[in-house]
Amino acid sequence: MKKAFLSIIIITAFIILTATTAFAGELSHSAPQSVSIGGDGFADIEITVSGGGEMFAGAQFELILGDGVTIEKVSFNKGGNSNIIPPTEARGSYFFSLFAGKNEFAGDFTCTVTISYEGTEPSQIIVAEIQRYVIKSPGDVATTIDSTQSIIEIQPARTIGGMNIPIGSIAQNWIWIVVIALAAGVIILILLRKRMEKKAGKEKITIDKAEYERLLARQDEAGQQKTGPDTSSDDQ
Repeated sequence: MKKAFLSIIIITAFIILTATTAFAGELSHSAPQSVSIGGDGFADIEITVSGGGEMFAGAQFELILGDGVTIEKVSFNKGGNSNIIPPTEARGSYFFSLFAGKNEFAGDFTCTVTISYEGTEPSQIIVAEIQRYVIKSPGDVATTIDSTQSIIEIQPARTIGGMNIPIGSIAQNWIWIVVIALAAGVIILILLRKRMEKKAGKEKITIDKAEYERLLARQDEAGQQKTGPDTSSDDQ
């Protein structure tokens, strides 16, 4: 943390002492209007910076975080880890940078900000300002500024039936609603089928009264034929 803070101080001092030109309105950025926290408590936010066209030496981002939101790490699609100055808090904002000692970056670039959030209510992140630095010559650094703020809504996750479902509008989550409805329908059908099978197994076989009497008569006849006639009176 001390190393990162010292790096920011050095870079800021270098720019203040050597910058002779500053341009506004030449940069623009795009960021999602809303992101949903995953079941693991994290989410990635991609901020793409466009404009310019010339080689540049670095860029600085200023973000304002809502309550409970934490920046876990940042990465860029240009340069490497050695070119990244990690987030540092100052004046209520968080600053982080992509920086090199020469103009070695070109074109549009994307910054991925990994955040964590454990709150239960929506929060937000404000992209307050983005600056891009171009080294014109030794002692001459041109700064291009994009001060168009954008607000990113942070939606917490909810768990339904073991599935992490982000909060959002019905239109955004219609597929989850369909899946849950179908699953509920299948479960109900299975339970009804088992209940019917169980009920059918307990049903008793009923016999008509007349048929029952006939069966008893047949049983008596069979018993008499087996034992034979009574001859006890003849022996006397």
